[in-house]
Amino acid sequence: MKKLIAVDLDETLLRRDKTYDRERFLQINERLNDRGDMLCVATGNSYHKLSDYFNLHDIHDLYLACDNGTILLKGDEVIYQHGLDYPLVRQLVEDLSQHPKLHPVLSNGFHSYFTYTTQDALDYIKRYNNDLTVLERHHEIPDKNFLNVSIYSELSFEENKGLIQRIMDQYPNVSAVTSGDAWMDIYVADGGKGTAIRYLQDKYQIKKENTMAFGDSLNDMSMMQAVGYSIAMENADPELKRHCRYQVGSNEEQSVLSTIERYLSEGDLDFMQEYKLNPEVTHG
Repeated sequence: MKKLIAVDLDETLLRRDKTYDRERFLQINERLNDRGDMLCVATGNSYHKLSDYFNLHDIHDLYLACDNGTILLKGDEVIYQHGLDYPLVRQLVEDLSQHPKLHPVLSNGFHSYFTYTTQDALDYIKRYNNDLTVLERHHEIPDKNFLNVSIYSELSFEENKGLIQRIMDQYPNVSAVTSGDAWMDIYVADGGKGTAIRYLQDKYQIKKENTMAFGDSLNDMSMMQAVGYSIAMENADPELKRHCRYQVGSNEEQSVLSTIERYLSEGDLDFMQEYKLNPEVTHG
């Protein structure tokens, strides 16, 4: 049966230094394609950032769910995108910018915008955005339907978790999640990585029990709820682990690649029983 495998990037496929075993990854992708299986990179990063990690000409058959699944591409071809209304984005940015330790970044899928706050914040944000326009004032934000509002936060991780709940309470039309220690993401309420995974499941008639996903942060939660094999990294947020059926090793050990290679070697997923974490977890 055809399988769909979804892999988060930061702290999942990528080591902490942002590297991964590229040759193994390309070989895995080729072997999956030969079997008729599908591989999807599901990330909070925008498309323009992926050129740091992939030669996009070499992975034309790879699915890319960028900006937390609000835009889905195959290679460089957009399959769908699902964004936030411009007035809502403006209001979010104005509200968030009242806090001196929050620095919102807007993405329309291929380009990002940041209203200048501090030079330190700008320097940090540039590390995560290859195509960035810096604006002087909020009213310069172009009239577009943005896909994702990323927030670089200088607050603690626990403070970020409290803030995302307040954002969702105030704005019922959005979802807000943590994405690593220093970032939060806001996108349309029925968006997220899980939406991209369900789109591929429906399009290619792939059952949930034939879908697996690897992740480490709460922005991976929606895709964990869409798959039969929800797999947390050893280094994952404990809250995500509570919602995953399985756990493998760490990103530093390249455990994603090792797990997929074992599937390719054995031909089925029966071996995943060795990695049970919360077998009682059920996903709707």
